[in-house]
Amino acid sequence: MDIYGKRMYSLSILLVPVFYFLIFSPSVNAIVITAEGGDPAPGVEVRSRWTPRNDTGKTANDFHLELYQAEAGVRMMGASVGGNAVTGGSGTLGDRDNRPANDGNNHQANFDLTINDTDPGEFLDLDLRIRLNKENVLRIDDYWWTFNGKNIGGTKPADDDGNGGNGGDGGNGGNGGNGGNGGNGGNGGGTVDTCKFEKWGWSIASPHQMADGNWSHQVSFLNLSECKDMQINEFNLGVSMNYIDDLTTWKNSLSVTTLISSPFTLAAGSVYNYDLITTDSYLGGHVYGMISYDDPIYIWLDHPVDSIDANEPATLSIFGFALMWLLRRWKQNMPSLAST
Repeated sequence: MDIYGKRMYSLSILLVPVFYFLIFSPSVNAIVITAEGGDPAPGVEVRSRWTPRNDTGKTANDFHLELYQAEAGVRMMGASVGGNAVTGGSGTLGDRDNRPANDGNNHQANFDLTINDTDPGEFLDLDLRIRLNKENVLRIDDYWWTFNGKNIGGTKPADDDGNGGNGGDGGNGGNGGNGGNGGNGGNGGGTVDTCKFEKWGWSIASPHQMADGNWSHQVSFLNLSECKDMQINEFNLGVSMNYIDDLTTWKNSLSVTTLISSPFTLAAGSVYNYDLITTDSYLGGHVYGMISYDDPIYIWLDHPVDSIDANEPATLSIFGFALMWLLRRWKQNMPSLAST
C-alpha cells in the first residue's frame, strides 16, 4: 500500500465513529421551545429526559406540558422543551396554576408543543430543562395530548367527542308489514380516565458532610398523581465532575449506584427517598439519575451540585422535603371548619 493509500485508510478508520454518531445519535432538541422570564442571570439548569407514552387510544399531534417548582424563595428564570418529534409550539412563564405563590415571581412553565402524528402506544422523547435561582427541583404537573387543538386525554379530562353515530336504516316492510326500526345512534365520545397518566417530580438536596467525612446527597422521587400508582422498575444514580450532554449515556461512563433490587409500587401521593453517600461533595459537578417505570417509561436526570449544606444535619433533613410535601397534601385534604 502506498503512502496515499495508507493515509486514506487511516482517514476512513477515523471517520467510522463520526458516521456512527451521525446515524445513531438521538435527535432530541431538533426543535427547542423556550420560555424566558427576562432574568439575565444564568441560574442553575436542571435537566431531564422523559419518554411519555400516548395512552389516549387516539392519534395526537399536540402535547401540552406544565413544569413547576413549589419551594419558598425559589423562582423559575427560564425553561425549554425539545424533542425529535417536536415541530413547533410556544412556551410561557408565570405563577403556579395550583396554589399560586403571589410573590411576583415565576414558578411554572407552560408549553404547547406541535408534534408529529403520534399514534396510540407510541412514545415521545423530550428534553426538559428549567433554570432556577437556587436549589434543584423539577416537577411535572398537568399534561395532555390533543389532536387539532382538541384535548384527547391526559391528566386533565379530555373533551367530549360530541355527536353519536347515525342510526341505522329501517328495514323494508314485508307485504302489509311495518318497516323495521332504525338502529340506535352511537354514543358520544366519553373522556379518557385521567388516572392512566402519571405526574412526578424529583429533588436532590445540597450535599452535607457527615461526621465520618463522607458526603450525603439526599434524593427524593415523588409520585405527584392523585390516583395513579407507579411501578418503579429501575432507579440508578451516578456522580461526576463532568457535564454529559446526552443524559441517556451517563451509565456508559460512570460508576452506577443501584437503588432497588426488584420492582416496587410507588403509591399515588407518596415519596421514595434515598441517601446517596459519596467520598467527595462533587461541588461544581453533577448527580445523574435514571428511573424506569411501568412498561417501561424512562426518566433521566441531571442535578448540578451548585452549593453545599454547611449547617443542616443530614440526619434531620433526609426526609424533610418529603415530610413538608406530605403535610401540604394532608392540609389540602382536611375538611374545612366551616363544613363541620
